[in-house]
Amino acid sequence: MLSAMALLNEIMITEKKYKRKFRKLVTVLVKALRGLLVSGYAPDYDISGVTDPFLQVFIIFLEIC
Repeated sequence: MLSAMALLNEIMITEKKYKRKFRKLVTVLVKALRGLLVSGYAPDYDISGVTDPFLQVFIIFLEIC
């Protein structure tokens, strides 16, 4: 999912015309972020009790842009 977010970010940076279309996906990104926050312990993606912090930061970054 982190790779998909990075690809989405690069598309929005290089092709400004798609930025408006991707704004519709903000609700989907918020749901994904909420799912990460309330999910249980996942040892593969857990760092000091935070589930996949890099993905959380990237989702927040995409919502701001």
